[in-house]
Amino acid sequence: MNKEASFKEKVNIRMIVLAVVVGLFCASKLGYYLVCKNAISEVEKLNLPPNCEIFYPTTACVSDIYNVHVRAENIVYCEEGKEYLEQYVKDNNPESSLEKIKIYGVTGESDTAIIDFRCLTQEEQDKIVDNGEDKYAHIVYYNKKHWFPILWYNYEKVVAD
Repeated sequence: MNKEASFKEKVNIRMIVLAVVVGLFCASKLGYYLVCKNAISEVEKLNLPPNCEIFYPTTACVSDIYNVHVRAENIVYCEEGKEYLEQYVKDNNPESSLEKIKIYGVTGESDTAIIDFRCLTQEEQDKIVDNGEDKYAHIVYYNKKHWFPILWYNYEKVVAD
């Protein structure tokens, strides 16, 4: 009887450990998703000019390139150009929304970019070049963090719905 009770205790301990590991993994996945969704919402809540359209959907991920950070970005087409878009965003959004937002040209190279011009399809690159590179802008949310679980660095990017 004592061996049977000992076996059941070992099985119960293993089940508890397994449940804790699975719970931590699920909590980590949920945490990553929520951090990325928050970064996406920071980009998407910007008040853009009415004639602008999203060319490439907002995408977010966590990275440790240069420092630990969460980054979300999209590409926007604006007929009036990138400078007009920058001024409009600056004039029509609260400063608190702009603290971690930068607007870049779409063809600039970056080793930290999620959406890089060179990584777009040939069709997308051709459309940008044909319409004029100066009419496209790369909107980037960049927020440095002190720490993220190392497991997060291997998760897939989160794309806006």
